[in-house]
Amino acid sequence: MKRYLLIIVAIMSAFSVIYFANQRTITYYKSTGNNIITAGDNYLMANKIVQPHKQNKLNSENKEMELQKQLAQTAQNTIKNKENTAVKAAAATKKAAERTSQTTTSQTTKPTEAPIVLVPVSKLKAGTSSQQLIVITNKSITSYKAVCNVYEKVNGQWKYVWKNLYAVTGNNGMSYNRHEGDKTSPAGIFTITQAFGIANNPGTKLPYRVVQENDWWAGDSQDPSTYNTWQKAPSTGWRESESEHLIDISLYKYAMVIDFNTARIPYKGSAIFFHIAPYSGGGTAGCIGVKESDLVKILKWINPSKNPKIIICPESDLNKF
Repeated sequence: MKRYLLIIVAIMSAFSVIYFANQRTITYYKSTGNNIITAGDNYLMANKIVQPHKQNKLNSENKEMELQKQLAQTAQNTIKNKENTAVKAAAATKKAAERTSQTTTSQTTKPTEAPIVLVPVSKLKAGTSSQQLIVITNKSITSYKAVCNVYEKVNGQWKYVWKNLYAVTGNNGMSYNRHEGDKTSPAGIFTITQAFGIANNPGTKLPYRVVQENDWWAGDSQDPSTYNTWQKAPSTGWRESESEHLIDISLYKYAMVIDFNTARIPYKGSAIFFHIAPYSGGGTAGCIGVKESDLVKILKWINPSKNPKIIICPESDLNKF
């Protein structure tokens, strides 16, 4: 019995030792665990304190990197813009140089000009014997509204001297069979061999006569010896009522004589001149009229050595001459 008691006591002692040891271990682990937890809490607290600083630094670094990237991109864009501007400027300079070169070439290189050949004039019979032509044409033979074209043959080729100058004929147009008083201009081709005027010679090479007070152009068909000629007053038989007192007619400031009816056939017509057009804008009694400025330049141009002629006809009849 005593033996069993000792065994029980021994067992209980062993349990006591084991229990005491376990309690010490638990206490140790609790203490250690608390220390670990405390250390963990301290670590977390430390992280809580240190982390915002690191984040701010990181944000600052990121911002700086972003700024550097932006600056680099801006510099790259600036370089590209400069390069594009330089390319555009070079292209513009090249185009300007090409334009300048073309302009210089066009200014320095004159194209070869073909001679002007006026077919309607170059084929006229009148062109074989004359080097100067004054052509008066209208659209309708009964119209006094006409145009005056002036031509000259140079080096065997006809060219315009003046084109489509204003001109008028007799009030009733033109006629191939005119007679005294019908107010038409004679149609046909005629020579021009003399000029006259109330004013002094403007510079013509034609024989020029300045009108005096007693100068008349006789038009009396009943006096054939003086009909259609220049006469001096007093009359030797021609009637002044049938003639023209030249100094009284202002349109005769400058005039050329158209050699019509040089045979002086009575009643056929007289005093047919190339003179200043009526200021009223209408036609004449049978003469050809142009503007004073045009008449003066024609007078200065005309040259009797070139056998000048005047053609008066409807436009459609020009090829007849």
